[in-house]
Amino acid sequence: MSNGTVYVSSGLAVPSGDVTYFGKDNAGVSRFRFEKSGKYIDMANSATYPYLRIHDGTNARVVIGDMGND
Repeated sequence: MSNGTVYVSSGLAVPSGDVTYFGKDNAGVSRFRFEKSGKYIDMANSATYPYLRIHDGTNARVVIGDMGND
């Protein structure tokens, strides 16, 4: 389901450009991504670890959700 640049989906590659995306991408990763003008917040549950990636257009910060210390 999409409306302009807002996507709620299953099995769709995350589109590039200004977008709000919520769902499971074509690699099977559940994610939320908000992007505007090359700056983005991306939260995902990858096959290895959940993570939060924030990019301000120049620098990126990554927060890994599990460092193996339960």
